[in-house]
Amino acid sequence: MLTTLLIMINKLITKICKILNKNGSVFPASIVLPMDRKLLTKLKYPKYVIGITGSSGKGTATTLVAQTLEENGLKVVWNSSGSNVENGIATLLLNNTNMFSHKIDGDALVLELDEAYLKETFKKPILTHLIVTNVTRDQPARNTEPEIILNKIESALDNNIHLILNADDPLVNRLGEGRKKVTYYGIDKNKFGLKSSLSNNLDAAYCPLCKKKLEYDYYHYGHLGNYKCSKCKYRRKIGYEATNIDLKKGSITINKDKLELNNNAFYTIYSYLATYALVKELGLKKINTLKHKKEN
Repeated sequence: MLTTLLIMINKLITKICKILNKNGSVFPASIVLPMDRKLLTKLKYPKYVIGITGSSGKGTATTLVAQTLEENGLKVVWNSSGSNVENGIATLLLNNTNMFSHKIDGDALVLELDEAYLKETFKKPILTHLIVTNVTRDQPARNTEPEIILNKIESALDNNIHLILNADDPLVNRLGEGRKKVTYYGIDKNKFGLKSSLSNNLDAAYCPLCKKKLEYDYYHYGHLGNYKCSKCKYRRKIGYEATNIDLKKGSITINKDKLELNNNAFYTIYSYLATYALVKELGLKKINTLKHKKEN
């Protein structure tokens, strides 16, 4: 009874916010959640609950994933507003939940999640898949060191989550150690790569396992690239790889699929890679790249 009442209150407050032309993407749950801190655990979730987190690129990846799942015929609930911490997530979920069955009205839930508050957002394991884009020195005053953020992400994981990791980031790559449900993606060596990093203070200069200095074959930007540790043999792993990159024509190849991009920014290739990897792992067919061609 209380759950039904709280869902109704959340929906009502959201409608009032809209009438008053106020942003109601976060405020409703700030009123409702204190009445029942376990409220989100009482909802019935769809088959796919996909989280996207990381220091940068998660917003673009979330949009691509949501649109791609919709193109594949799934009804998708996702936080298009960008509200990615507990109150924003809760407001979204409750507004898309049937008051009586407590079931979220969708085939898939796609959530951009703040990397620093991943564990606090859900009080019990909810995610079926988690894409991790990268971990960098983002907002130092709030997030401090990259390894602290990495540890926060790792503390939120359970063995049932299928991780989809950016293997070009040696910190993110570490999250897959010892896990069975892991898929890796990355960008192959290309003309846009660098022999030495432009940054004098790399976020991942040392092996995340044994702390010996990593050896890089090339850098894409920052600490992302192809690396290995000569001591413990820690290295980049790959499952889905972008090759034949042509930013002028806006095209790449992922494994054997030639894809046309909707922009020519190099860093967005990672968002397409993450989306491609997820779609393939889910067994779906359509890829959200505006145009999709199969190589012979």
